[in-house]
Amino acid sequence: MRVSESFSHRTFLDGLERTRRNLERALAQMASGRRVSVGSDDPQAAREILRLTEEIGKLATRRRTIGAARPWLEATERAVGEVGDVLNAALQYAVQGASDTAGDEGRRALARQVAALRDRLASLAESRLGGRYIFSGTRTDTPPYDAAGAYQGNASSIEIPLDDRRLAINLTAPEVFGESGVGGPIDLLERLQQALESGTADDVHALVEPLREAIADNGERLAELGARRSRLEDADVRIGDRILDLQRRRSELADADLAEVLSEVQRLETQYQASLEAGARIASAPTLFDYIG
Repeated sequence: MRVSESFSHRTFLDGLERTRRNLERALAQMASGRRVSVGSDDPQAAREILRLTEEIGKLATRRRTIGAARPWLEATERAVGEVGDVLNAALQYAVQGASDTAGDEGRRALARQVAALRDRLASLAESRLGGRYIFSGTRTDTPPYDAAGAYQGNASSIEIPLDDRRLAINLTAPEVFGESGVGGPIDLLERLQQALESGTADDVHALVEPLREAIADNGERLAELGARRSRLEDADVRIGDRILDLQRRRSELADADLAEVLSEVQRLETQYQASLEAGARIASAPTLFDYIG
């Protein structure tokens, strides 16, 4: 069976074009460092790369949420820690004022110290982060207490999704400070101030144990906040590790092995050059018409 000269030329040119395209693809991989840049490079790998990229994006969103929650939880924990310092100082003044040797003038001096502590509690209750009140529940644009000392936030928690649960990153003012005339640290310091100003040593002594209980309660809240922060940090580490694992898998699929690509480029360049030279020899070879012309 005879093969026509035109068919041979077409087959040669088709092969030359395939080699050229393969060489261009290899050169592009070497320049970009990527084995899969478009879906046609490897459809199956491209689908898996897309899935991995979507999962990485979701995890990155969760990590940004954790990043936004961290300062809020830290600010709450810091303020509650300072409440403990205030209560411990108030306990010391109460113990001093409960002594018969303190005298009326000494107790009045202590009352002024307690008043300053009471003001410090009020200032801590209005702690803000980025201009938003951290102890007003979800009503973060509203101060926790009105002018009369009544709570005007709400009891709702600010929560973020964490693993398969939700994590509250705030406490409300009544939980931490109480309310004037109702109970809690603010009310307790007001009663201590009054007892030091106009009461007896026994009146002051009667507040020593409630202060110790308030310190213990505050310590429990602080421990709970510490546990929440640990959960937050543990989740952040787990998500970070998961992202790194997915990125590694995506890189294995998408990135080119540069040593392998370089070898392929050299092979294709040699093949392409050899094909060009062979084509040139075929084109210059004498034909039947050259002999009979």
